[in-house]
Amino acid sequence: MLTFSNLTSAGVYHGITDSSHPSVTEKDGLPNELVKDNFPIQMEQVHDSLAMILIEGENEKMTEGADALISNISKHLLIIRTADCVPILMYDPTKKNIAVIHGGRKSITWGIIKQTVDSLKILGSNPEDILVGIGPHIRAKNHEIKESIVQQIGDSIYKKFVQHRDDKIYFDLTEAVFADLIEENILLHHIEDCGIDTYEKYEKYFSYRKWSQDQKLYGGECPRFGSFIVLPE
Repeated sequence: MLTFSNLTSAGVYHGITDSSHPSVTEKDGLPNELVKDNFPIQMEQVHDSLAMILIEGENEKMTEGADALISNISKHLLIIRTADCVPILMYDPTKKNIAVIHGGRKSITWGIIKQTVDSLKILGSNPEDILVGIGPHIRAKNHEIKESIVQQIGDSIYKKFVQHRDDKIYFDLTEAVFADLIEENILLHHIEDCGIDTYEKYEKYFSYRKWSQDQKLYGGECPRFGSFIVLPE
């Protein structure tokens, strides 16, 4: 299971599953051996920019319509499901806050990182204290997009992450994520990127883009791997 050295050094339990684990679904969640004695919480991921702060006593195993979860409650195990989108884990060891982000192109370009950091700040976090892990996702050389998406991006700050190569158009999700994190005053040396491209490593880390090109690839629907983090007691 993939982990991040910065989060491990801070003593926070976290991880990213792969094809050696079952697909993580809204219904099934993480395997019990990974959940341990924690309280797992997922969200209905909607490719938007809503970040949800969880409140003790009012949480369910599945929250509605959001793309980021934030908590300062012990034993909350926050989970996201991805297969090309960017899974982002955050931990503030000073204020003991955690967050997970489902970073699709829409949610990133619609401001999900800013919304998440703003939510952490509501819970008292200083962005300069936040540690970040960026998980496996589709990288720029394989993330081809259509002209209609370029038009949606328009003249926004994300225009600079559009690349034109060999009569095709690509979008650099990785650099967009880094730029947003730095803009929100996350320190560069607090950010750890695993460097894995899901499109190239589709057998270990599921890729929706690869599956869409060959729907027999995984023997059925495209599975999802899970990224999770839990606040220490």
